[in-house]
Amino acid sequence: MILINKLELIKLSVGMIGNSFAYMIFYFLLPVFYKEYVFKPSLSLLGLDNILNTVSFSMITIPFAISALVYIFSGHISDKTRTRFGRRRPYLLLVIPSAACFIFLGLPPNILISMGFPQNYILLLILGTLYVSLYRILYCNYIALYVDLTPPNQRVSASISINLFGMIGTIATFIIPLVFEGMSSFLEITALVGSIYLLLMLFVFFLGPKEDLEKINKIDLKEKIPGFFKSFKDSITDYNFKYYLSASFFFVLAYSLMTTVFMDFLKFKQTYIPVEFWNIFLVLLIVAVFGFWFYSKMSKKRGKIPTFKIALYIGFLVQPFMIFLGIAGSPLSLIIQLIIVFAILLFVLLAVLTFQNAILMDIAPPDKEATYSGIWLFVSVIGMPVASGLVGLINDVFINGPPILNFWIYRTGEYPGHDFAYALLLLIASISYFISYLFLRKVKYKEELNK
Repeated sequence: MILINKLELIKLSVGMIGNSFAYMIFYFLLPVFYKEYVFKPSLSLLGLDNILNTVSFSMITIPFAISALVYIFSGHISDKTRTRFGRRRPYLLLVIPSAACFIFLGLPPNILISMGFPQNYILLLILGTLYVSLYRILYCNYIALYVDLTPPNQRVSASISINLFGMIGTIATFIIPLVFEGMSSFLEITALVGSIYLLLMLFVFFLGPKEDLEKINKIDLKEKIPGFFKSFKDSITDYNFKYYLSASFFFVLAYSLMTTVFMDFLKFKQTYIPVEFWNIFLVLLIVAVFGFWFYSKMSKKRGKIPTFKIALYIGFLVQPFMIFLGIAGSPLSLIIQLIIVFAILLFVLLAVLTFQNAILMDIAPPDKEATYSGIWLFVSVIGMPVASGLVGLINDVFINGPPILNFWIYRTGEYPGHDFAYALLLLIASISYFISYLFLRKVKYKEELNK
């Protein structure tokens, strides 16, 4: 396979800015906004304050769980699709209805509150599920397009390219609330971000690299693609793939627990540590750049699997240290603690972002890229609603539970019991990293190394 040139790789990767931007707004900020400005007043009117966290985080849990099922079918359908634009690119046009649903997720609180609960909850769930489901189909084909266009020895650099552009969208997620500070609704944000998401994916469709139609014709001549159930069975009985699926579920669960709880955790610790997100942002940005460079070099010398295993083991060892952040020491000491532990955890997360797609690309056979991608995305994405469900449920249990559940409390304050709740979540994340490491040890294939 011929290497894709850097300009074409950039033109393909630029779509990740919009993908990541919209996705992170939905995942990180919208549930918090709904919790404070929609569900809190709505539930208070009904005397249901005790389920506030469960309801708020279910805005992630339910759409993610339902839309994950879309992955299983979308991959196989993509592999069987034949158009003059190719197998993957036509599905990128689903950004149009997906962006429309995303924009309407920002309806002003006064409109949503006037609807009452559960009507406002159901409307937001429908919009959220439609947005994420359409995004899942689009993203499955987007990743499969990378697999189609890149040879094995270019896949780490392709994966890094995806994630560097995705990082721009992630960074913008935390900048945009400052731009719209004092906003009365989220509609301005969803309109802007939804438009960026739409325009960048249309750019990829019209101006990005094209699929090799001759290669697709050769696949058709070689053998007929089997039906869905046979393709599904063949995929999950593939030795390397089934173990990689198991590893993927647990490493996604681990980092999803961390990312889901991150802003809430930081806000909770601000009671005891005089730190803002921006105090650690620049340090983490430096770590991110170094991390991508380091993993690129290490994977060429040692291979993707060995390098990834080291990172997961570090995550297993370091994750529990977050339990002890903000307990004792001077304010400067506590900030240093926070930066060191967050930097190491980010280093582990970067390994996941660098290698998860690159290893998948190596494992997937050339005629079933999207089928494998769809099944893998389904299994890995399930970790996200499991994580958000655990966060909401465990927080509500320890906030509203009897005193015996609040025995591990370092401080008193607005959120009694949170220290134990966070400790439990972080220990689950640590164990998940270790289980993922064990499954990844079972994945074995010959890699092309550049020594």
